Amino acid sequence: MPAEKARLAEKQEYIPLPATEPQQPHDRGGKFLRFSAYALLSLFGLKAVIHTFGPAPRPHPHHRLTGAERDRFFLSVPNPESALAASRAYATHPHSAGSSADFKDAKVILELFQTEFGITPPTALPIFSAGTPDSRNATLHLTSHHASQKPSAWVDVYYPVLNTPLDRSLQILGEDGSAVWEANLVEDADPLDEDVAKYADAVPTWHGLSKDGDVEGQLVYANYGTKADYDELVEAGVDLTGKIVIARYGSVFRGLKIKRAQELGAVGVLIYSDPRDDGYVTVENGFAPYPAGPARNPSSVQRGSVQYLSSYPGDPTTPGLPAYENAEREEGTNIPKIPSLPISWSNGERLLEEIGELYVRGKEGKRTLSGKASAATIRLVNHVDTKVTPIWNTMAAIPGHIKDEVVIIGCHRDAWVLGAADPTSGTVSLREIIRGFGALLRSGWKPLRTVVFASWDAEEFGLVGSTEWGEDFAEWISKHAVAYLNTDTSASGSHWNAGASPSLANLIKQTALEIPHPTVEGKNLWDARNDEGPFQPTDGVIDAEFLESYQSAKQESRASKTDIRPLGSGSDYTVFLQHLGVASSDEGFGPTPFDAVFHYHSIYDSQRFQEIYTDPGFHRH
Repeated sequence: MPAEKARLAEKQEYIPLPATEPQQPHDRGGKFLRFSAYALLSLFGLKAVIHTFGPAPRPHPHHRLTGAERDRFFLSVPNPESALAASRAYATHPHSAGSSADFKDAKVILELFQTEFGITPPTALPIFSAGTPDSRNATLHLTSHHASQKPSAWVDVYYPVLNTPLDRSLQILGEDGSAVWEANLVEDADPLDEDVAKYADAVPTWHGLSKDGDVEGQLVYANYGTKADYDELVEAGVDLTGKIVIARYGSVFRGLKIKRAQELGAVGVLIYSDPRDDGYVTVENGFAPYPAGPARNPSSVQRGSVQYLSSYPGDPTTPGLPAYENAEREEGTNIPKIPSLPISWSNGERLLEEIGELYVRGKEGKRTLSGKASAATIRLVNHVDTKVTPIWNTMAAIPGHIKDEVVIIGCHRDAWVLGAADPTSGTVSLREIIRGFGALLRSGWKPLRTVVFASWDAEEFGLVGSTEWGEDFAEWISKHAVAYLNTDTSASGSHWNAGASPSLANLIKQTALEIPHPTVEGKNLWDARNDEGPFQPTDGVIDAEFLESYQSAKQESRASKTDIRPLGSGSDYTVFLQHLGVASSDEGFGPTPFDAVFHYHSIYDSQRFQEIYTDPGFHRH
C-alpha cells in the first residue's frame, strides 16, 4: 500500500505520556475495535461464542478453521500499535470535506480496501460520478443474480452545495462607528503541540453552511439558545429585532440556536464555548489549559455546520434526491438566512462584559435571563464562498453466501481540521476491522451476509455523503440492508456508551459483557459505562446547571430495559435509521466531567491530545 505507507511514515515521532498513566490493560487489543469486531461476528455469520481471547491460530493452507478458531483469528488482528500508527498518519494534517487532502485520503482508503481484500487495481481508478452507470452498478450489482463473487472497491462522487470561509471579523464599535475592539478569530498556535502550531489557521474558524453577511446590532445573551431560553426572553418582553444574539454551545444543535434567533428578528448569532460546560477540569479548579494541561484552551473554537439538521440532512439544494453533478437544484430551506460565527471563550468573555448582568433573580429567587442588550454596537462580518463542491465516498464490498442480505459499516472521513477524535478515532477503528476481514479472506473465509464498508465524506456539513448515498440507493437499501453500524468518534473520553435500535440492543449488551475492560483487570466493557475519567475531584467546583444536565442525560440513557439508549441523530446512521428504517448502532468512548476537555471541532482535537489525555496507549480505540 504505497499511499498508506507514505502516510504512516510521515508521523512516527514519540509523543510523551502524562506523568500519571492509567492502569495497564491485561489485553492488548483496542476495546472499541474488539467490540465492533465481536458484534460483527454475529451479524456476519461467525456464530461461535467466545468467552476467552486466547492466542489465535494462524491459518494453514491445508487446515480449514473451525468457527471458534475463525473468531479468535479475526479478533487477534486489531491491535493498539497498528491503530496508533494509523492515527498518526490520518490525524496530523487537515482534511476538510471537498479539499485536496480529503480527496487524497479517499484514495488512500481505496488502496487500503484493494490491498486488504485482494482486489487487483484496475488500469483507471474506479472513481465514478454519482448517477452514472458505473456508480449505480457498483452498488446495485452486489445483490443481483450475476453478482461477482469477489470483493470490490470504488469511489462515488457527489456534488452538494458547501461553503468555505473568505473573510470574517468581529468588532465592538464606538459611538463614532469605528472599532474600539476586534476579536482575534484565530486559535493560538502553541508550539508545544507541533501540529497545532503548523495548522492553526489552515481551516479558519467559521460555521459550515452559514449565511454570508455584514451586520450590526446590540448584543443580547440567550444562554444555550434553546427554545425554552428564547421563550423566557420573549415572556420577559425582550425584542430581538435587529439584535445580535450570543449563546453558548450545548443542549441543542447549533443550527437551531440560529433558526430561532432568525425567527425572532435577530440579524446575527455568535456561539461560544463556555468553561462552565467543561465539568471539573477547568482553569478555575487549578488545571492548566491545553497544551500545558488538560483544561480548555481559551482560544479554542468549535467549528461546525449550522444546517437545520432536524428539517432534513444532506445537500440543502437537493432534498430527498441525490446530489448528482447535473442535478436540478432549489434554494435550501434547512440553512440560516442570517450570518453567524463560532468564537472562543476568550472572545466570548470579553463580549459578555458589554452586557454586564446576564441573569436576574425573580421574586421567588428563580434565576432568569436578564435580556439586557449591550450599550455598544457589535459588528459581525462573515463572508463565505458557497458553491457546488465534489465529495468522495470511498466504498467496498465483500460478497456473502446470502448475497442479497447486506450489513453496512461506516465512518465519516472528513474533519473540521485535524480531527484526531472526530472522526479519525472512528476511521482508525474501521481500518482495523478492515484488516481483520482482510486476514479472514486470505484464510479462505467468506461472510454469511454481504458486507459493505463506507468511508463517508462531508458528514461535518450535515451528514452529506451518507445521506446522498442513502437517497441514491434508497430502494436497494430498504430491500437488502440488515443493519448499519457506525464507528464515528470511537475515542474522545473514558466513558463507554452505546446507542442502537431495539433489535440490536441485546446483541450489543451481550457483546459488551463478554469483552474485558480496556484498563481495569476483572471488569468488562459493560462496566466501562460507569467510568468517570482520571481527574477525580478533591476540591473545586462544577457548575450546578451543567452537572444537573449531565446526570439527567446519563439517567435517560439508561431508561430502557437493556440500558442501551435509543439513537437520535447527529451522525451517519441518520439516513439509514430515520429515513429508511434500517436497524442501526453507534458506540464509542466519550468524555465525562472528569476527563480532559475534548476540544470538539477545534484545532486542539489533535494527535498529541489524543495520545497524552484521551487514550494513552490506544487501549480504548
